[in-house]
Amino acid sequence: MSAAANKFQTHAREEFVAEMRCKGYTVRRIAQEIAKPENSHLWNKKTGKPIPFITVQKICERIRERYKANTQISVETLKQEHTAILERSITDLRDEFERSRQAQVMQKKKTSEAGAGNATKPGFVQNEIGQKTMIGDHSILNELRQHLADIRKIWGADAPIKTESLLSGSMQVTGQDLSSLSDEELETLRALQQKISAGSKALPSDQTAASSEPSV
Repeated sequence: MSAAANKFQTHAREEFVAEMRCKGYTVRRIAQEIAKPENSHLWNKKTGKPIPFITVQKICERIRERYKANTQISVETLKQEHTAILERSITDLRDEFERSRQAQVMQKKKTSEAGAGNATKPGFVQNEIGQKTMIGDHSILNELRQHLADIRKIWGADAPIKTESLLSGSMQVTGQDLSSLSDEELETLRALQQKISAGSKALPSDQTAASSEPSV
């Protein structure tokens, strides 16, 4: 067999094995599929027999190593590339939001009816031009916030939020996000915490123990 024909057959075998592996076939099952007469173009041309199991296994290993070499990429490079994509999208979103805030010129055409008592008197057409102030498309802002959150996740900047414990009054790291609470709700939680802290300080531990003893 010529070198070109040998190279062509090797490529055909690798394509066949890769396709079978993607379908979830085991190495032994792939060897059995190659052994079928309809796949005789993948057999050993010198012996005229199907390639053995060990050859199929080596083909699988060769495909795996080639795939790893082609897809191997630095994690830092991947972070930088995805961050650049998100930053470009953020710029476009900001421009789109600014356009949505621009005042719109509105033109309205008003046609009057014919004059009263005179059916032959034609009406008139009046054009009214004005401006409507726009507050901006807030759906764009929501998408922009999501992009910023994705960038923080990529670089691990989403640290747990530190909140004050309502029971002990000490700072502790929790997974609860209080950013969605209103100022009134946060003030209510703060007042409740101060009441609990003041009550625990006003009642010493020895006084608590003494009050629990029965009087003689």
